[in-house]
Amino acid sequence: MGLGPFVVLLILVGVIIFRFVKLRKRNSSAEQKKESIEPEILQAIQNGSVRPKSRVGFVLFAIFFGALGIHNFYALRIKSAVTQLLLTLFTGVALGALTGIAFAVKWAWWLENGWLVAAIVEPVVILGVWIWSIVEICVVSRDGRGVPMQ
Repeated sequence: MGLGPFVVLLILVGVIIFRFVKLRKRNSSAEQKKESIEPEILQAIQNGSVRPKSRVGFVLFAIFFGALGIHNFYALRIKSAVTQLLLTLFTGVALGALTGIAFAVKWAWWLENGWLVAAIVEPVVILGVWIWSIVEICVVSRDGRGVPMQ
């Protein structure tokens, strides 16, 4: 077996660490701003035009649908949501499609070794996205609009 799965794992760990540091920096910079709510958002919350998202809902979506990024769609954090969704779908669909094509055209190398790559890479990527979701449960306290979750 080659180094492919290990390289993918290393890249995935790097992405997770990068995202964790980025989220941590974002939250620490918010703490330095005294965790104050911007006046426009505070006014919108008070007059009822903006409703805060539920923290419990965010956590439950992250636990049950974290690999699909549903919790980030709920919290209006669209970039993270799309990234998580694409990572999960791309690995599942792409590796599944390659395996299906290999069976159809009798691609010998993939049938002998490729299923092993797919069996290692796909769970590692999906596990990485789940870990990313768990980190977000611990770190994210505001939705995509900057409104604190209740």
